Amino acid sequence: MIYPRQTKKDALTKEIVGRADHYVAIGGPLQQQFADIAALELDVLFYPNSQESDKTYFLAYGRLAPVQFAFWGIAETTGIDTIDYYYSSILIEPEEAVAYYSEHLVLASCLPCPIAFYVAPSERKSRSDFGLPEKGRIYLCSQSLFKIHPEFDAVLREICRLDPEGHLVFIEAKIKAQTERLRERWSRSAPELNERVIWLPRKRSDLFFELLNHADVLLDPIHFGSGTTFYEAMLHGVPIITWPGRFMRARIVAGGYRQMGLSDEAPIATSLDAYAATAVAWAKDKERCQAFRLRAKEANKLLLGAEAARQFETFLLAALEAAARGERLPSGWRVPTDAAPTGLTLEAR
Repeated sequence: MIYPRQTKKDALTKEIVGRADHYVAIGGPLQQQFADIAALELDVLFYPNSQESDKTYFLAYGRLAPVQFAFWGIAETTGIDTIDYYYSSILIEPEEAVAYYSEHLVLASCLPCPIAFYVAPSERKSRSDFGLPEKGRIYLCSQSLFKIHPEFDAVLREICRLDPEGHLVFIEAKIKAQTERLRERWSRSAPELNERVIWLPRKRSDLFFELLNHADVLLDPIHFGSGTTFYEAMLHGVPIITWPGRFMRARIVAGGYRQMGLSDEAPIATSLDAYAATAVAWAKDKERCQAFRLRAKEANKLLLGAEAARQFETFLLAALEAAARGERLPSGWRVPTDAAPTGLTLEAR
């Protein structure tokens, strides 16, 4: 495991480091980081979010391992020719997806990674504890604000029109200016949203789970939707309204529903125009929402099985074998689901 020296030292960092056989903290000038990583003589180098940091982005331009690949930490191609593969899933990629990646696209048959949460709420919270009205339906959109596409503004306006007693709830950005920029945009494109949206400060993760329990539905932004939030919501069974878009980054929720066997009963809008009506119809139907919560909690285990780890392992071994021959796996390569276990996959501790 390789991570920057300035990485936040919290409980999650400690747990990840504790699970790693070896870990290296890198820092200093970029040239020194290149040298430190090269000295490790790696077989595989994995960039979960190469575009998120300028130093990680430039590191990705180096050839520091025979196999280098990216993941959905940033849900789009890197555009970097030294990244050999992009690891994704047939559940979330459109048929023409190969054309959208500079990397060779690899497709697992399940979501690429299981995410488990074991954060128990430390205290029970009421609506009033969060500053929410006691009455009216809650439409929670807890996504990072950079995902709120201007075309989503019209959807939010329509939800307000269809449910005058409903409340749109958003989470403030870490950087205050990002929240203010969105509010400024709304003042021009949809001024009523600044009247109807309730802004909440960012909370501890355990309190966020409490907030989820007060949401009637969650809103998955169009064009760039939920990832981690989907797993969080399914832990509590909260319905997420979604519309699968053109690219993978807007298809994760629908793909997750497919993996859980819930596609036929999940709140998936049939079109962008139908999104708002779907959201309001679900939020108003308490019986259907409750039935979905029970089904989702039961099916949640299908997101957390060992199959994702086994397929990931199969891909890594196949990619290394190809690299030894001076080749790459073909783009669009599907991970075999019948590969014999190697015994290398670590079970959860």
